[in-house]
Amino acid sequence: MLVIKMDVSRLFGEKFKASINNFERTRKIYREVFDNRLYISISKLYSKKVLDTMEGLISTGKEANVFLAHKNDKKIVLKIFRRETTSFSKFLEYVESDPRFPVIKKNRAMISNLMAQKEFRNLKVAAKAGCLVPEPIKFIDNIVAMGCVGDPEITLDKLNKAEIEANKEIIFRGIEDNMKALKKGRLVHGDLSEYNIIFWKDVYFIDMSQSTTYDNPRAKKFYLRDLQNIKKLFEKYKYKSEFVEKEIEGLI
Repeated sequence: MLVIKMDVSRLFGEKFKASINNFERTRKIYREVFDNRLYISISKLYSKKVLDTMEGLISTGKEANVFLAHKNDKKIVLKIFRRETTSFSKFLEYVESDPRFPVIKKNRAMISNLMAQKEFRNLKVAAKAGCLVPEPIKFIDNIVAMGCVGDPEITLDKLNKAEIEANKEIIFRGIEDNMKALKKGRLVHGDLSEYNIIFWKDVYFIDMSQSTTYDNPRAKKFYLRDLQNIKKLFEKYKYKSEFVEKEIEGLI
């Protein structure tokens, strides 16, 4: 058995230590993802010079917790897929039909690692196609390291009503442009809504672990759901999108 001896405490910044020690809710969230395996994975990222220190929690999602880290003066994000407390069946919905991953071992550890790999590969495909997404840096085990969009120490900068009303044309055209870019890259987001969009000078799509290629037999179903979600958002703010309307008409 390989035994790795390392003082992992040096990887964690003061904000991380303060948050984990002072708040019961935060401690619960950290317990959801932190175990011996994760410390080893974070040590690998450190040894590969991906990060210097890990800081505080940014957000929690359906399948992962997101943390802030630093490399020199650069902020990066670590998305850590939960192994024990996530919806296993929800994961399977997105990976079983993806032709890029034909062999799936149906246990939580392997699926969480697979989702991290999927997110990383999808971010690379999206970026290559011209869709604005966080920069994919590295994935190891159930962790994806990516560039930081916005200032998560203040807010995650996800869309909110006041922001949309003040920047409606810019935001909605940015959403259209990103959707067109994904179409060019033959990639479907799979869970697109205002909750997976960040506006920070430009519009960025995030949370792409469930994204899939057009070769997936469920791609049409996922794409139609994305389009309908965005259509509802646009209609709420009385914005008409010919692109979205035509795409929906072509699928129904």
